[in-house]
Amino acid sequence: MEGVYGDVSGQVDVNLSTNTTLYLKGGILFSDDVTKPNASGGFAVYW
Repeated sequence: MEGVYGDVSGQVDVNLSTNTTLYLKGGILFSDDVTKPNASGGFAVYW
């Protein structure tokens, strides 16, 4: 196995009501020669 690589990320969930959640996720992917940030978000409705 050569090189160093990894993924560091975190997520925040915010309950807007009893059936709606807002989420935000961000992180970074890295290896010896590449560093790539990533982010996503959205909401979920449960019924």
